[in-house]
Amino acid sequence: MGWTAANLAGAAIGAGGLWACLRAMQAMRAARAWPVVTGAVVARTAARATAANRGSPFSQYTPAVRYRYTVQGQTYESQTWFPARVHNPPRGSHAWAERSAGAVPDIVSVHVNPASPTDAYLFAVPEWRVALAAGVSGVLFAASCLSAF
Repeated sequence: MGWTAANLAGAAIGAGGLWACLRAMQAMRAARAWPVVTGAVVARTAARATAANRGSPFSQYTPAVRYRYTVQGQTYESQTWFPARVHNPPRGSHAWAERSAGAVPDIVSVHVNPASPTDAYLFAVPEWRVALAAGVSGVLFAASCLSAF
């Protein structure tokens, strides 16, 4: 049959998605090994979702929790929920975001990057989600390649 524009596009999207998922899984595994310190929540709110986290600024909100933690006598603040480059914050209604932010306890476990203590997060992303996305990307890539022959 030969390669068509659709085959090429499907293969490129599948390969790109697979590559991104594998990099995300690698980052997740590295971040899981970071040491954990105790932190304290200092603020909770519902923040408008922004273009950076791919939400509509007019209709979606994300829970925002600012927390403080100490590493080797130095105090830091962060509001990162998940490891960077792994997962975008969840989005929903204003009421949902306020409930979600309010559900975070006052005392939290903070995963801290030992190479850069300003890099920290609260929650690990379930690896099955990224593995599922990698599987879908792999199937798209394989189907696009196989249908060319």
